[in-house]
Order: sequence, then structure tokens, then C-alpha cells
Amino acid sequence: DELLLVSRAVSKGQGMDQDRAIVMLHLELGHNPNASARLRNKDFVRYETKSAVVYQLNVPRVKKRTSRRETKCRPISTALGRLLECLQQGGPEATLLHWLPSENPEGGINRAMRRFARELHMVSPRTQRPLVINPRRFRFSIATHMAEEGASAFHIAEVLDHTDIQNVRVYIETVSSIADPVAKATDAALAPMV
Repeated sequence: DELLLVSRAVSKGQGMDQDRAIVMLHLELGHNPNASARLRNKDFVRYETKSAVVYQLNVPRVKKRTSRRETKCRPISTALGRLLECLQQGGPEATLLHWLPSENPEGGINRAMRRFARELHMVSPRTQRPLVINPRRFRFSIATHMAEEGASAFHIAEVLDHTDIQNVRVYIETVSSIADPVAKATDAALAPMV
């Protein structure tokens, strides 16, 4: 329900363009904020044919530090592609998300996401409190949703850019088909912990 609330706000074009771009980026890809901070203009690719325009991002692989820069190609929505295109400044080596503070871009990403929810007065349907969003939460949501839909551990690991399935098991074990029965069988006083 909370992701639906965020998705609706994004699809309506609500919030500041820069904050919305960051929210959309993490909502769609669920990648590490360090990867967002390392995106360059050259990583943003636009393909145009007679019938369509499609966009993709070559997302830096943050945990694969090698002598050369490695990226993974990820498709993005047309709405996000158009928004990034409008916000883009500088040459190919310039930072794609140029508005983030250079001294702490990951902190800037977290602040942008919190500001987006706060300025739109988003309230969690579950807790009835102000909604708190961050990149890690979107990453977790994408992975658990994939697990609920039956995606293999290998596929989830690929999307999250893990080299093995060892760290993916936590998403598979927390799908709602498991968590909901556990919550129903638990005393109400322990529900927040479940």
C-alpha cells in the first residue's frame, strides 16, 4: 500500500522534479544509492526508432571494484527517461544527478526521498504516521515482491547485483505468504515486531 501511494504520486508528477527523479530511480531499479551517486551522463542512454523512444541506464556495479569501471544495463520507464533528460546538464563525464552534494551524495539521496514524502504529506496506510522512504526500503520491496511472484534466487541476485544467492535468502524468507500467517498467529502485543 505504501509503494502504491508513492507510485501514484510519481505518476501524477507530484513533488520537485529532482526529488521525484531520485524516487523514481530507486522505485524502478532498487539499486544501491552509491550506484546512483556514481551515475554519469554517459550512463544514460536514449534509443529512438520510428515508433518509440526507450531509455536505459548503465548502472555502476558498486561492489565490483576492479581496475575498470563495470556497469549493468537496466531499462527505465519512459517517464523517468524524459525527466532525467530534462534535468541533465554537462558533458558525458558529468554527474547525472548533478544536484546532489558532492561531499555526501548518498545522504543527499536519502534527504531527497524523505523530502518528497514530507512535502506531499504522505501518510502510511499501515501505521497512520508520516511515511518514511529510503533507497534500502525500495530495494527490499523489489526483492520481496520478486520472491512473492516466484522469481528464482538467481534472478533476484541478478537484479540486486549480488554475485551469489547467499544474501538473497532473506528476501525469499520474508515474503508475505510466510509473514502474514506468522503475524496472525502472534499475540497482538508483538505485532509491531513481527
